[in-house]
Amino acid sequence: MLATSGDIRGADRFSLEYIGMKQSTSRLVLFDVDGTMLDSRGAIVTAMAAAFIRCQLTPPPPPKILAKIGLSLHDMVTALAEGHRDVPVSRIVAAYQDAYFSPQLLRSANDLRFPGLAAMLEHVNTPDTIMGIVTGRSRRSLDYAFETQQLDPYFPIHITADDGPSKPAGDLVMIAMAEAGVTPEQTVMVGDTTFDILMAHAASVPAIGVAWGYHGKDALKALGVPVASSMYHLPGVIETIRPTEKYKSPAAVL
Repeated sequence: MLATSGDIRGADRFSLEYIGMKQSTSRLVLFDVDGTMLDSRGAIVTAMAAAFIRCQLTPPPPPKILAKIGLSLHDMVTALAEGHRDVPVSRIVAAYQDAYFSPQLLRSANDLRFPGLAAMLEHVNTPDTIMGIVTGRSRRSLDYAFETQQLDPYFPIHITADDGPSKPAGDLVMIAMAEAGVTPEQTVMVGDTTFDILMAHAASVPAIGVAWGYHGKDALKALGVPVASSMYHLPGVIETIRPTEKYKSPAAVL
């Protein structure tokens, strides 16, 4: 049974009627944002470099920054600033936020849709499907991206790093399932990083990797999940995952 509006955190962000209408026979398809739907590497690398320079630190090389995309900003900076304990993580985080939301960077194309995104979303958005977002972005960052990219109508559920422990913990996926009123067997997580896959496994939810993101198909396949080679390929892969029995995470046998 779908929870009442009093039981659902953040219910004003989506239509309870929409979810209630679908819930009895639905599945929940959760998407990561950065590296899965939007290519934001330019903005993230630029803002992170600016933050480190502002704090009088040597910026991490771009590949190292890209490898940490998917974590919450705090966890990402903590990992990247290892060895610089004399500078508080909170100071670098604040400098990053100032750079990322600066007029100069916002005027540039800091969130680019991967080719085929709109067509893929139309294919996945079937009458028995609820679509949601689980992201390491902050609420502010996600709201800005979705407003500029006009993606909000597809996703009644938005779960961000502001809502619970960061990936790879499973909390954000479990929050999304609670909001939709579905079980792990009705859910699938789509993402481009190992953080996304491990998060899904932690929540006992099936996962799908995408080959065009920031961690690469080999790292994703090593976690025992199918990997879509293109946006065109992704809807078909999603269709293959409709488990009817309790899902056993591949993480348990790694």
